[in-house]
Amino acid sequence: MMQLPVSLICFDRYEYFSRVIESIKKNKINDRKIFIFHDKPIDGGANEGYLLIKDYCHSLVNSHPETFLYVENKFNLGIASQWFRAISFVIDFCGFPGVCILEDDLVLSEHYLEAIDHLFSMFQHDSRIGLFSCFNPIPRDDHSGYSMMGHDWGVCIGSEAWDQIRCLYLDYIKIQATRNYNIRDSQVIKKWIDSLGLIWRDGYEGSDSVLETLIAANRRARIVPNINLAIPIGEIGVHFTPEVFRGMFSNVKIDDLVDFRYPNDEEIKSATENVILSKEVYTTALNRCCDGQESICSGINIYSDYLLYFSDFFAEIRTSSVYCGKYDNHLPCGEDVVTLIYGPYIRLYAGRYFIIIDSDTSDKIELIVYSNKKI
Repeated sequence: MMQLPVSLICFDRYEYFSRVIESIKKNKINDRKIFIFHDKPIDGGANEGYLLIKDYCHSLVNSHPETFLYVENKFNLGIASQWFRAISFVIDFCGFPGVCILEDDLVLSEHYLEAIDHLFSMFQHDSRIGLFSCFNPIPRDDHSGYSMMGHDWGVCIGSEAWDQIRCLYLDYIKIQATRNYNIRDSQVIKKWIDSLGLIWRDGYEGSDSVLETLIAANRRARIVPNINLAIPIGEIGVHFTPEVFRGMFSNVKIDDLVDFRYPNDEEIKSATENVILSKEVYTTALNRCCDGQESICSGINIYSDYLLYFSDFFAEIRTSSVYCGKYDNHLPCGEDVVTLIYGPYIRLYAGRYFIIIDSDTSDKIELIVYSNKKI
């Protein structure tokens, strides 16, 4: 059974981050890739928590070079773009069939990732399921059953579900790039979602809320088994006060791994939300969005928009990341990432590559697209 890669998003909560990492290391990770996406402080500085995480990540890469891949942002991207990057880099650029996304506030049981692997093997090609996790804060007697996912903690998404929503989620990121995400001006996003012919049931802006809506728009369920294999941390953060947080999850406990059965039609139906107000409007908007983004791969001027959210990472690859650095023999995806005389290049889509040329005299990263045949 394949060990699915993990994307871990973090910032400056070292106490949280270290607890989550230690819980990950207790899982089966011998053949697993752990991508750590570390955001930069808004002011460009480096507080104590940020620096502690950075040092810890370097030690992880040095001690486990075949497992941990560390990405330090050059500037602050914010949580929305971090979510997009955590999915898109692993699936679109590295070619993995899916990814488990973690933030730095969910402590895993030693069985969590093994359970995710098993569920992925069951759900990978199921067109009815879009997201799943093994975090369920509501205890139920039927441990073999399934229910609708609550908060998107420890979620897994496969490439087939991601392919359906990628272009619209990127449109959301573009909107978000011009705004202060922390203000949560939900009317801006509501207007955009309305234009897609969808109903926004949440009404409170968050990258996970938008992800949920787009998943539901494709008639896919967000499903979770009734067992719970994770415990959230809530002393520091912006979602809830510590008192509210502890009250919400007071019943959470970690159970032993159980044998999963396949969900029945009724369970999938109960975990599927209907957010489509106008199927015609949504289909038109989706096709228009995807058609407009196909030009990403054409010509040398790729990525004028797309790379806005990734260019700092590619600079990091070129300079100090383990990903294309001294551990070239341990690359996670074979021919998809190769270092040539020109520098590293990464497969963008099938048959298309870009090469990173790092200029010594300029901070600008020049991007040149080649087809597979030209290389």
